Amino acid sequence: TLDRSSAASDVYKRQRQVRAFAAVAKRLARFGGVALVEPLSGIESYPVTSIKEAAPLVAVGGRLLLDAYHLAANGEDWTWLADRGPGNEMWPEHVQIADFPGRGAPGSGQAPLEEWINQLRTAGYEGEVVLEHL
Repeated sequence: TLDRSSAASDVYKRQRQVRAFAAVAKRLARFGGVALVEPLSGIESYPVTSIKEAAPLVAVGGRLLLDAYHLAANGEDWTWLADRGPGNEMWPEHVQIADFPGRGAPGSGQAPLEEWINQLRTAGYEGEVVLEHL
């Protein structure tokens, strides 16, 4: 596990993490599986909290799990993905939603969930959108 608190060895740990993830992605691909990487919020030492931090893992065979709640909690605007469309490597494999703040059902917070999902759908996202709320 990568720990952000150890800055001196951070580069080495990230390289090790990417190599390990690539090996898992390769193994899963043998039988049609997909290694997903999900930027999370609320865990300070978690190594992937943005799409930018997920990119090296996607580049070695992973796919993005886009969780609208976590990205909103981290203040990340991910709607630029809709501008790039399904041909770009960061296109989400899976989408989860919960409202922000509070991680409640749609309409319980202030996140424009319907607008975000419509942007993805218009851009070509055909996968499921899963509700994951408290």
